[in-house]
Formats: sequence, C-alpha cells, structure tokens
Amino acid sequence: LTTGQTYYLRMQPFGTSNGNGNFSLCAVNGGAPVPANDNIAGAINIPGNNSWYPQCSTYSGDCSLSSNSAESTTYTGLDNWYKFTAVSTAVSIEMNSTGLNNAIQLVYESSPGVYTSVDSENTNGATGGVERMNTSGLTVGTVYYISFGDAFNTTGGAFTFCVKQLLLPSCNTPTALPMSNCATFKASWTGANSYTYTLAPLPTFVGGGSVTAPGSISLSNPLLNVVPGNSYSVTIAATYSSLLNSNGGTDATIVVTNTNACSLTAVAHSSIEVRASQRCAAPATLLKTSYMRTDPFVCGATNYTYEFQPVTDCAASNTAGLSFEYTNTSRIIALNFPGTATTPSGQTIQAQTYYQVRVRPNFGTGGVNQGQWGNPQVIFVGGTVLETEQALSEMAAEADRMNEESMFEALVYPNPSNGEVVNLNLENVTSENIFVRITDATGRVVYNNRYAVEGALNTVVTFAQPLANGLYTVEFIVDDQRITERMMIQK
Repeated sequence: LTTGQTYYLRMQPFGTSNGNGNFSLCAVNGGAPVPANDNIAGAINIPGNNSWYPQCSTYSGDCSLSSNSAESTTYTGLDNWYKFTAVSTAVSIEMNSTGLNNAIQLVYESSPGVYTSVDSENTNGATGGVERMNTSGLTVGTVYYISFGDAFNTTGGAFTFCVKQLLLPSCNTPTALPMSNCATFKASWTGANSYTYTLAPLPTFVGGGSVTAPGSISLSNPLLNVVPGNSYSVTIAATYSSLLNSNGGTDATIVVTNTNACSLTAVAHSSIEVRASQRCAAPATLLKTSYMRTDPFVCGATNYTYEFQPVTDCAASNTAGLSFEYTNTSRIIALNFPGTATTPSGQTIQAQTYYQVRVRPNFGTGGVNQGQWGNPQVIFVGGTVLETEQALSEMAAEADRMNEESMFEALVYPNPSNGEVVNLNLENVTSENIFVRITDATGRVVYNNRYAVEGALNTVVTFAQPLANGLYTVEFIVDDQRITERMMIQK
C-alpha cells in the first residue's frame, strides 16, 4: 500500500444472506489495531427495516481497541460509533455489557462537521448490566449517530445493543369511500399502549373531537362528534407508556404524532320520521300517554329534536297554531312530555289534535351539532279534551303494561364487528339498575357492567382483549326485564 493513500474496503455476506448481521473489523496500522468505527466518520449503519419497537435486532460491538472520540462530549471513556436514519420522532436505545460502565450518547450533524448532542444516558452507573435511553424530538429523515462505550474508563470491552424506533401511527382503515357513523376506525399497530385519534372538521364542516383507546374506536363515540355528511382530517398520536429505564422501572411516556393526517367523510344519515304504523293515514290514534316511535336508529346521535306543528287534518292542509320543539334522548318519545322543556316554553300535546311531526338527530356530547330534519309525517292524538291527565294515564295503563317490554329497543353495532369495540344502545329507559352482560357460545362472560341512565343507554365498549370469532349473546337487564341481542365477531 502507499502511505497517505485512502483505501476503501467493502464487506458483504456471501451467498443468500439478507445482509443484516453482526461483524467486527480491525486494521493493522503501524502495528496498532484500530476499529473501523472508532470515530464518527466511520459510524456503522444500523439497518432500519428491523429496528422498530417492540422488535429489537441485537448487534455486537467491542470498544477494547477504541479511543475516546472528540464527538462524544458527555463521557470520556472509550467508544464506538453507529448511525441510523430516523423514521419516527422517538427512539429507544438499549446497551448491554458485562465489563463496561455503559454509556450512550446520541448526536446529529447540525452543520457540516458540527455534531450536536440530543441525549445521553448513564443512569445505571455500575459496571455491567443494561442501559436504556428513551428519547423523543427526533426529525424524520435525519441521520443520527450513537456512541456506545464506557462512561469514564480507558479499558474497553464487548457489548451488545439494539435500537428500537417508536413508529409513527397511521390510518389503518381505508377512507377512500364515505364511512358510516356505525363503523369502527383503527390505527396501524405500532406497539404503543394507546392511540389518540383527533378529528378536525375540514373547511365548511362542523363537529370533531378526540378520543383515546388501546386500539379501534367507534365513529359514533360522542367525544368524536362526527356529524353525518361532514368531512374530517384524522391525526393519530401513539403513546408508549411501558418504556423501562436502566433500573427496571417505568422511565418515560413518549408520544409520537403523525402530522400527515388522513381524511374521512361521514355518510349522510337516513331520513328519520314517525313510524308508518303510527301515522294519521294508517289510520292510527295516539293518546297523550302513548309512546311515539320514529325510525331509523341513527348511529352516533346523542339526542333527537321533535318539531310539532298543529294542522287541520291528516293531509296537513293548513296550520292550526304555532309549532314547538322538544328534545329527547331517545327516538321513542312519550307524548305527555312537560311543556317547561319545550321551545317555546309551555307547549304540550293536546287531545283531539293533528300534528305534523319532523324529527332531527343531534350529535356530539349534549347534541351540540344538528343533523338534518327528516320527512314530515302527520299523527292524530285522540282522547277527550275534558279528560284529565290522570284519567288518560289510567286509560293507557293496561295497554302500556301489556306492551311494556316492546317500549325498550336494543341495538348492537357494528354487527358483525372485529371484536375490539362495539356500540350498545338501549332506548326509552330510566333506571339505576341496567346491567349489560356479554357471553360467548360456551356461556363464558366476556363483559359485565352496570349503568344508570336517563332516557337511553348509548355506550361504547372497548374490550381489553379482542374477542375471538364466533357468536355472542348480549343481554340487557332492566329491573326485572331482559332483552337479548346476538352479536357476531368476524375478522
């Protein structure tokens, strides 16, 4: 060889190896062995395709023949250099040895030839053992350099390490077509403990919100405030809260957020209107104590607003007074509602009167965003105008008792589901003793809870462990009554 001449050495696996493995290199220079990665310029690249959390591809190193590099500014011991390209904003780095006071330092090239420290770790402080460094604030696409070695000693040794990038989450659910509010939405799995989904309305649209879950979420969750017919950008943040420090305890909770949001459009809801069997043209006569039913159920609706317009006949030929509105938690409504809760106040249902009725679902916690009014239908409220409320109640009591169970309407959706999350809806209830029990085909209870609601139960159940494929039974127990629905898990 010629003194002063630069030579390049290429090393690669022989045969069919995939190229990801451990190797060591030393060169004899004037009789002194020098590791190839003794300085930052010779940093060995760590393949990124196998270095993502919680996966961990282990590599071996040895700093016995190294020196203390100038770029390793935090520690004075011998070290070796490695590098990787960030695919996320956070990383977990682990070093293990028997004879070193393990020290890790992470730097990047802030300007040509200038290296700035990002983080360092020497928490353990003893010889041997494990050192772990959990770091956030990285820039995707930037090359980062890692110094592995001894904190202060000039005697080096062998070590192993792995670099686990905390991956950015992304939308796993296809969003090219409009999605129903009954649908579930899922982030790509990254090994995180939980995912926070934030929906922001696109220009000219309304609604939006945020919810955190270990996996899938339901778009009908009131916290998301998804209004049918509106479009949203979806940002997902992954929270890693089980990262351990060098002493085995919980070290840090790191959140990585994917700023490249996806977008989704919620499909418009169906027109909700008075059930055909209760319309004036049926013909059907309701009493002030009757339960008026409307169809269909609208996923995600947290309450419903009813507009009553007095009219002269079944054809609604002319109006016969001022219209008024009443908001109810259920799409099943008792017509003897108090006038103090109407708009304008003081309006109640009157006997021997025709009403043209429109219904509108509302969305979000408290129903802050309005859906679309359904098609108007006319009802007729019978009875005698001289009858008292007590007399009307007594008249309807027997019929109500015979039909009591049918007042409750239960719905489980989506059905089939993927076994991660399911929506439970039970309408027209007021009880502090509502029990929900879900059992599998063998009778094993997979979910059991008690609820106290007023008007309707509308809840999202996220299972701790996804349910296996099969048929499940969902029981709603209201006081001494039991309603059963079937739920299919199909992945």
